[in-house]
Amino acid sequence: MRVHDLSPGGLSFVVDEPLPGIEPLSNIGGASVRLGDVEFRADLLVVHVWEPLGRPSICGALIYPEGEEDLRRFLEVVAPLRRK
Repeated sequence: MRVHDLSPGGLSFVVDEPLPGIEPLSNIGGASVRLGDVEFRADLLVVHVWEPLGRPSICGALIYPEGEEDLRRFLEVVAPLRRK
């Protein structure tokens, strides 16, 4: 799935095909998130699902990096966003 948007608290991703079970409060454990050259593992907690008519769905989720190295990589990616 493609990342649609990113913030220090979460991300949204595009769902091209319907995915059963993806709804608010769904937990996506052990997701591999790649943003440019940086990749980290995290659990995602889906907080909203937007289904625009005739377009792919967009899911918003909170990010919970799995370990210290994953947290470091996540913070590396969002650091420029926090300065704005």
